[in-house]
Amino acid sequence: MLLYSPAASFPAQAGTSLAEDLADSGYAVVSITDTHGAFPGTVFPDGHVELYDSRNLTNPVGDIMRMSSQARAADIRFVLDKLTAFARGSDPELPMGPALDLTNVGMYGHSLGGTMAVFADPRIRAGVDLDGYADPSDLAAGLVAEPRRPMLFIFGSWADPDIRRRTVDRMCAGRVGWTRELVLAGAGHWSFSDLGYLPRQVAEAPLLSGLLGTIPADRAHTVIRTYVTAMFDRYLRNRSVPLLDAPTSPFPEISANK
Repeated sequence: MLLYSPAASFPAQAGTSLAEDLADSGYAVVSITDTHGAFPGTVFPDGHVELYDSRNLTNPVGDIMRMSSQARAADIRFVLDKLTAFARGSDPELPMGPALDLTNVGMYGHSLGGTMAVFADPRIRAGVDLDGYADPSDLAAGLVAEPRRPMLFIFGSWADPDIRRRTVDRMCAGRVGWTRELVLAGAGHWSFSDLGYLPRQVAEAPLLSGLLGTIPADRAHTVIRTYVTAMFDRYLRNRSVPLLDAPTSPFPEISANK
């Protein structure tokens, strides 16, 4: 069982390609939209709509991070509680419920969603953070990183490496679990979502070129999919995965975060 949390302002559908690949590998994937943090709004199955919270456009960044991380932490708890109930057969309309393994739950996310994989509910056994890093002081009060949770970090090469290094060090302070930090050369921030597949004419627009990077979307997706699948195969399925500890990567675009 895997949970997915998207970037700020993105709906969960922005991670559909990777979720489909993980499902093809045998994982049940539950994608969680931040109800008031997805632009322009969130449509629920019964048809009602919750609009994007305009404070995400006007408040200071620190306030937005605290508000969003608090909401996401609560959503993750809620989803895990509901899935646990489904696994116990609480919903007769969900016959697959008892097949869900809630003892082996992983979480991956993009940007703020990736940061939440570090700080999420202690029931999460392993996490993957895709280009997300935040100073813990900018997150909601009470959020605590699980120090033993195995974590894989994959960052784009767009950010200042010194700022990234300092922020990641603060975010990972006190960690004792398995940790690997990688950088995907040529990847922009949006390369870790389906927005990487925007037409090149759009991607090359001045305001977007830095967000989408230079690595072709298919190549970025292949690298990300391979590492994310390997991470969960090791820590949720107890499989031998030499890729994760190899001193060099079979993908020349991958290097260690320094």
